Amino acid sequence: MGSHLDDYFEHHTHDYPPERMDRLVPEILRLKSSPRSLLDIGCGTGNTMVALAQRLGVDKPVGVESASALVKTATERTGCRVIRSSVLDPAFSAAVDQKFDVVLLSSVLHHLVGNTRRTSRKNISVALKNARSVVAPGGLLVIHEPVFRPAISLGMLFYTKLLISRIVKGRVGVGSYWANVGAPVVSFLTPGELERMVTPNHYFDLVKTSLPKMAHAGGIFARYDASVIVRSDG
Repeated sequence: MGSHLDDYFEHHTHDYPPERMDRLVPEILRLKSSPRSLLDIGCGTGNTMVALAQRLGVDKPVGVESASALVKTATERTGCRVIRSSVLDPAFSAAVDQKFDVVLLSSVLHHLVGNTRRTSRKNISVALKNARSVVAPGGLLVIHEPVFRPAISLGMLFYTKLLISRIVKGRVGVGSYWANVGAPVVSFLTPGELERMVTPNHYFDLVKTSLPKMAHAGGIFARYDASVIVRSDG
């Protein structure tokens, strides 16, 4: 991930529920039957990587992480190869050093923050380009990302978290664990922004999910789990 996140994830380890991939598995197999390899960019602790590999019938998935603590955790928990690299690194494809039938970017894009919303979106564009570079011919880039509406409130959230993170180190809770200001700084996309950034695509799906009351108070009125699949024609 980006340098802004490295320090945070050296000290915070999250297990994201692998069930969020369930809806995607049939579409992945429809577009790429019997994939033989899987790369999970931003694999975290590795639990989603392993669960998805089992569902797809892939024997030896590979992960990528930028924080050394997560590389160590994922390697120990899964026994799989985990590469230390950032999807924003110009040498990313050289570090990965092979191409995969399925390349996963799950809950990664909103963490690729810069000093502004514009530079954050530029980071996302770089990440998508680098991720595409390690997809095998006929393979799939699979993106799963939380997206929100409206854009103006997402900008306010970004700059609020950026400011507070510079004053107070660490998380500042305002309710449930995932409702906080401060670190980590995030730059969420709207559904339309994500779809425009990943065009053309072969599958785009939105599932509306619940929001904490604090989000409504902050002017964020809708949350979705967005899924995008792009098939490589290279």
